[in-house]
Amino acid sequence: MKYHFTLLAIFIALLFSPLKTLAKNYAVEQVTIRAEVQPDGSILYTEQRTYRFEGSFSQADYKLRRRGFDQIRDIQVSEDDLYYTRTDRGREPGTFFIKESNRDIEIVWNYQARNETRTFTISYVLDGALVVGPNHAEFMWTYLSDRWENPTQNLNVEFILPDAPADPPLHWLRGNTNRVRLENRTNGFI
Repeated sequence: MKYHFTLLAIFIALLFSPLKTLAKNYAVEQVTIRAEVQPDGSILYTEQRTYRFEGSFSQADYKLRRRGFDQIRDIQVSEDDLYYTRTDRGREPGTFFIKESNRDIEIVWNYQARNETRTFTISYVLDGALVVGPNHAEFMWTYLSDRWENPTQNLNVEFILPDAPADPPLHWLRGNTNRVRLENRTNGFI
C-alpha cells in the first residue's frame, strides 16, 4: 500500500510541477528562387531557404520530382560562403548526400542548429527543362508546393532570360493571387 501511495504522490507531483517543454519546431520563413536560362538552354536554378529553428536540428532535405527535365547536374548546398561536401550518406555537419528513386531526387544536408535562424542555398543545373518550339520556348515549373511539411510565408521568384525577348514572358499563378506582386522586367520577371 505504501508503494502505491508513493507512486501516486510522484505522479501528482509531476503533473502539477512546472516542466521544461522539450518542444522542437521549425519554420521556413523565406524562400528566394532564381531560375536563369543559360545561353545553351539549360536552367541554372538557385534556391535560398531561411529556416527558424526552435530546438536542436541537424538535418534538412529538399525533394525534387523527376519531371520537367532530362538531367540534373552540378548540385551544391551552401551556407554563406561555406560549400557543403557531398558524401555517400554521412551525418557530419557541413556535408550533404543525394537519395534517388524513380519518382524523386532528394538532397539531404547536415548541420548543427539550435534556437537560431539559418539560410541554406541549394543550386543545380537542369538540362532539358526548356522546351523550345519554332516560335516560343516553355519552362513549366512549380516553384512552391502545398506539399511542404511547414509552409513558407514569403516567396520571391526571379526568372531571367539570357536576352530581352520582343514580348514579355507569359506566366500564370495558381492559388491566392491577392497575395502576389508581379514585376515584369525586360529579360524576365520577379
